Amino acid sequence: MVAGRVDPISTINLTRTNWNIKVRVVRIWLMPTYPSTSSSHGIEMVLCDSENNKISGFFKSIFLNKFKPILKEGAVYVISQYSVGKNKGNFRVTSHEYKVIFQFTTRVIPAREDGRIHTYGFE
Repeated sequence: MVAGRVDPISTINLTRTNWNIKVRVVRIWLMPTYPSTSSSHGIEMVLCDSENNKISGFFKSIFLNKFKPILKEGAVYVISQYSVGKNKGNFRVTSHEYKVIFQFTTRVIPAREDGRIHTYGFE
């Protein structure tokens, strides 16, 4: 990560690949796949920044051992080296046009508590 540079969630789009965000994990949950006979799943989350913008985050079940022990609801992180994808489908937890997709190379660094980032992400 470039020292000190943090991108607002509102600016995230498909034009770059080197986004760095400082966010609070407002909510995190296990997302089963459908049909229910499938054994794979993923983790969905809502991320909120200091401007109270929210974006959906997701990682596949193959990354559970890497990210689940690190990510805690209510904690603040600096996240980088992830992919950006369109936020589409029938189940959209945020109104942001895009979502953060965690990859094996994604960096998740715990950050100090930041009172500027709303605890629950309410408007």
